[in-house]
Parts: sequence; C-alpha cells; structure tokens
Amino acid sequence: MGMGSNIFCMLVMDKIGRRLLLTLMLLLAGCGLLTSAIINEFKGDDHGLETLGLVFAFAAKCGISGSFSVIYNFTAELYPTVVRSNGIGMGSLSARIGGIVAPFVISLQDYVSWLPNVIFGSLGVIAGLSALTFQETNGDTMMETLEEAEIFYKTGKLPKAKSLDKENKSGFNTDSSCDLKDMNIFTKL
Repeated sequence: MGMGSNIFCMLVMDKIGRRLLLTLMLLLAGCGLLTSAIINEFKGDDHGLETLGLVFAFAAKCGISGSFSVIYNFTAELYPTVVRSNGIGMGSLSARIGGIVAPFVISLQDYVSWLPNVIFGSLGVIAGLSALTFQETNGDTMMETLEEAEIFYKTGKLPKAKSLDKENKSGFNTDSSCDLKDMNIFTKL
C-alpha cells in the first residue's frame, strides 16, 4: 500500500503541485479513518460492512504514506537555505513526538473502540485543510535568504535574481575569470 502511494505521489507531484497533493493525501487519510470508524461502529455481524471498513482503512494508509513522502520535499522548499535544516529538523522532531504519542492514543480503543480512528482522522482533516494555507513551491527556485522568504510569503512569488557584482555580500569573489584548475586541490598533489 505505502509503496504504491509513494510511487503515485512521485509521478504526480510535479504535475499538480505539492500543496494540492499534500492536501488531497491528508484529506484521504483523515476521511478514510473517519469513515472506517463510522462503518466499524455500526457493522454488527455484517461481513460486507467489515470489508468496506477495511477498504477505507487501507485508503487512509495510502493517504498518510503519500502525505509523508510529499511533506519532506515540500518542507525543504518552504524554508530558505539559511534555516532549512532547522525547519526540517523541527518537522522531524514533531513527527517523532507523534510517533511516541500514537501508541497511547491507540490504547484508548480498550475504553472506546472508535476513539483512536476519530482522533487520527480528525487530525488528518485538520492538517489537510491547514496545508491549503501554504504557498505553492512547484516550479519555483529554492529560497536562499530570509529576505527572499519574506517576499515569497507576502507576494507568493520569488524576487528576480540580482546581477552579481565583482564582490557579493558574502565576500566571495564572483569573478568568472578564475581558472577552475587552480581551485582543484587534487591537481596540486
């Protein structure tokens, strides 16, 4: 299930965009779990409804696997280079906290059988709707500075590239007359 969802997301991500794909995958996961919880609560002895509840649970599994594969690409594109590793690290930390809390939420099914699916499904729907507030990054160059990020989040567009001077703000010489052979340390050995 997860492999098929990952392949699907990989093939479709550049066509429909990261934001829409992430939203659809999270909504599929959330709605699948909520529907599965409702069906399982009222199935009784009907094996057809039990199978239908299982189908919606597998659809939710596909949605959450796909959203997990999209979110790492999307997160890297949402942050400028200077804070990208911090942003991805905080996202990964949040995911690990969720992984720690998940078994405790699942243990609630001993008291109320439908509660874990409702909690996870509701969070999936909320996350899917929240993903609609992100800026679309499909086809854009990656942001490098915080100033570019501010402009991107205010206007939805990246600023045009500035022409390089002989010496840029970082102090590195950008003169293209430099011979690359002189820079290669292995040729000097």
